[in-house]
Amino acid sequence: MEARVEKSKREDVFLVAEKMRRIDRLEIFLMNRSSPLKSLMTGFEQSEKCFTIFVDDEAVAMFGASKLSLLSDEGVVWLLGTKAFGKIKKTFVVQSKKWLDELFETGVDVLFNYVWQKNKLSIRWLKSLGFVFEEPIEVGFRKHKFVRFSKRRK
Repeated sequence: MEARVEKSKREDVFLVAEKMRRIDRLEIFLMNRSSPLKSLMTGFEQSEKCFTIFVDDEAVAMFGASKLSLLSDEGVVWLLGTKAFGKIKKTFVVQSKKWLDELFETGVDVLFNYVWQKNKLSIRWLKSLGFVFEEPIEVGFRKHKFVRFSKRRK
């Protein structure tokens, strides 16, 4: 099983959206009532850096980062995957630190976002990358608990 990361192309959005993991679908819906396609397209279009992870030529995840604003030193980091993304989670965890460094090259000092409190796998992975977490807050249309995570550039 060969995994590789490439600069994202527009067609990757459709491939990942179609097979997005249930937990990711639920998280983006609870946060802002968005669909997989809309969330991925927004991430693709707004990110200064956006990458697609392939396993044996199948797009299994996309990730990226975008500057919050021209004057801000903060950037929004994100990752959304398919069910098949689980096939390479160990490999990706090892390579995540390298890709996180690449995302900092968007010209920001801090990367952040929010994660659904029940998304334990993502929280564990983010902690392993050195992200720090704030107290959960209620967000979204149903007021589910989300946690802001952030990491400052070394």
